[in-house]
Amino acid sequence: AVQIMLATEVDKPKICGTCGAAGATMRCPCKSKMYCDVTCQRGDDVRKKLDKERLRLGPDAAEIGVAAHELGALFKEQDRLAESEEWLREALRIFRLVGGELDANVGDVVG
Repeated sequence: AVQIMLATEVDKPKICGTCGAAGATMRCPCKSKMYCDVTCQRGDDVRKKLDKERLRLGPDAAEIGVAAHELGALFKEQDRLAESEEWLREALRIFRLVGGELDANVGDVVG
């Protein structure tokens, strides 16, 4: 007898929803994504928050700069340097726009 497996019965590949690495072991609460570890889950949470805040506050709000800085630092910890640089540049752009070159946040990103 041939057994037919439903799509829900087949294991989905365990690929991290943040970094793309195979073998992810953590599942998000909504069960739609897998993560390597808490760091990758936090990165995805920050990115989701950043997207929502951009819609709510606009693309150049100081809060967006703070979230972009956090995401850039997180990617740097993971040695995802291209992504880190992209988010840190965005944070720097916003901080300079909002507070000027002497803003303390500018020093945090540059330093």
